[in-house]
Amino acid sequence: MSSTRPALVVSVDILNNGPGGLVVVVPITTASYGLRSHVELEPGDSGLDHISYARCDQLRAVSVERLSSRQGMVSPEQMQSIDQALRFVLEL
Repeated sequence: MSSTRPALVVSVDILNNGPGGLVVVVPITTASYGLRSHVELEPGDSGLDHISYARCDQLRAVSVERLSSRQGMVSPEQMQSIDQALRFVLEL
């Protein structure tokens, strides 16, 4: 079993609270490879202790049962950057 890792929920509330029991998340890590799909997140309101990166190229669906508690929130500016990175990754 792996350790607890931070992730950013990016799915819409109707899916998050739906009967499927799944949410779509972007994993967060302290490692970045300078890719356009990695969005820098500052510590603070995000609940992170260190500069970290939302790895939008690692988008995945996980069971809501795997989620622990909310640690923080990203700023609207950070969310806009994440949205742009997801659009790039998914060619939307």
